[in-house]
Amino acid sequence: MNDLNRWFNRAAVEQSSSNPEEQVREGEICTVEQVEEWKGLLTMLPLWSTFLVYGLLLATGNTFFYEQTSYTANYLGHIPTFSDEESDYACNDLPQIPNVVPDVIFVILRYFTSFTVSRLCDFLLSRYWGDKIPRRVMLVRIGVGLAVSPVCCVVAWKIEEYRVRRRLHHAICIRFPWLFPQFVLLGLVEGLVFSAMESIYSSVVPESLRKYGPTFTQFALNIGHFISLIFIVIFRDLFKNDLDLSRLGVYYRNLGCVCAVNFGIYCYVATYYAKQEPSDAEVDVPELPLEQLLQGPPESSGYEASEQQVG
Repeated sequence: MNDLNRWFNRAAVEQSSSNPEEQVREGEICTVEQVEEWKGLLTMLPLWSTFLVYGLLLATGNTFFYEQTSYTANYLGHIPTFSDEESDYACNDLPQIPNVVPDVIFVILRYFTSFTVSRLCDFLLSRYWGDKIPRRVMLVRIGVGLAVSPVCCVVAWKIEEYRVRRRLHHAICIRFPWLFPQFVLLGLVEGLVFSAMESIYSSVVPESLRKYGPTFTQFALNIGHFISLIFIVIFRDLFKNDLDLSRLGVYYRNLGCVCAVNFGIYCYVATYYAKQEPSDAEVDVPELPLEQLLQGPPESSGYEASEQQVG
């Protein structure tokens, strides 16, 4: 990274035989501001690449997690059960009526968890460090979120294996609360990671680029969503038309391995960013509107970038 920065610095070196203003107009050299902007963006690439797997996890949660809800017993009242099956529901005996528990319950649970965790972290960190928080603290916050991501995949893997086993061997549909843990963990990851991504961006890039924080944050997530399509194509043999006949649990297990490796890479990259932090480098933690938090990372445009001086 240092060699790359030195290479960019040469782009702003003036040639003694020419007029500097004329060189800039003709594209022979760049202004110092332009060089600093490109250096700031390239400095973010190693860290931003680790967020692609985070986007991959969000894409999985937005699709397969909600697909699982269609294969559970979404009923609250008294319905036929097998007394020896721990009050799970017999799929063949369920009345043919609309679901009493709508899927929006899972959406609310997920984004309520994300909102609560994000607000709680902002409150606690602001109480200790005030309006400005050191970059290394935000890196640790993101790291905790990425550490939870493989746990989320493992929990989803085990729950899906349990669901398929009950369905195929006993013709029993598990109840909808069985899926609560994976939605809570997904919301926990979102609350820890998403709200800190733009703060890190603002602490690294020049002031002239901080206004593009929401754009770059959303761009990283969208690339992660695109990678999820490639991931599904790679493991296409795991999927059938019927979720009961698919091997979704294996997909979750593989995704968990990817998340674990990504967390290790992030720890290595974050160490570099923590060492590069000047003694006075701090990041702002802006207030996020309630409407934006409830929309969630996939649909939101992110926080407004904070203006600050980078040492």
